[in-house]
Amino acid sequence: MSSKAWGVSACSTLGGCHQIAKYTHNQDYVIAQHFGEGFILAVADGHGSKQYDRSEEGARIACEVARTTMIEWMAGDAEARQVPVLIHNRWQAAVRMRDIEHQHNGRDTSPGYSRYGTTLLCLGYDGYGNGFAIQIGDGAMAVETEHGPVMPFGWVQKVSSTTYSLSADDAYRRIKVATFFAPVKFAVLVTDGISDMYESEEEFVKNWVLDPQEVMKTKNWNGLVRAMSKATFDAAWIDGDDSTVAYAVRKEAK
Repeated sequence: MSSKAWGVSACSTLGGCHQIAKYTHNQDYVIAQHFGEGFILAVADGHGSKQYDRSEEGARIACEVARTTMIEWMAGDAEARQVPVLIHNRWQAAVRMRDIEHQHNGRDTSPGYSRYGTTLLCLGYDGYGNGFAIQIGDGAMAVETEHGPVMPFGWVQKVSSTTYSLSADDAYRRIKVATFFAPVKFAVLVTDGISDMYESEEEFVKNWVLDPQEVMKTKNWNGLVRAMSKATFDAAWIDGDDSTVAYAVRKEAK
């Protein structure tokens, strides 16, 4: 399957509460790209409070590290059991470099991983029925395959404001990896600014997996992009948090 068979896109909106407070920085980061015959999607949600004042940088680094590691995993150059340690070590190394740059530029002299705290979700698909998934922290990931919906890590309803973070010393123990084997029709990753609006897997899947596919059928790719952008904007104002989505849809029959 050619990469042209896939529509791949993303959108991110600053949370409504942040806009009202005139806070201009979106702590989420997103990557959505074609890769080989398939695609790679990644979203990260920087924690955003005062103690995590560089979390938008942490989120960017997390997505970039996840993309690099995902490519290695998909190519067979890394095993699933290695992925959590590779991501954690690479994220910490990149954060240390950013701290050095900040100190060199005289911005401050108080380095620390926690300032860059972030969650992470990443999904890779090779176009031939092999899917690879990574997650630490909240947010949600769902895939519609030819055999029905798949949530690689299931559905967890958040009951508090805390979440696992890449900034934790034992983050490599909290990073989950999974594989699935089925032809993909649609895939979506969202930060908790979107997933927190739903109380069940079924509700989330209907709104962000099944309904978008119906939009694609009736209004084509451009219609889907507009619909997903509007849904993300609406979520940012309903939930109040930064809201981000990355998605891929199969345009052609395999």
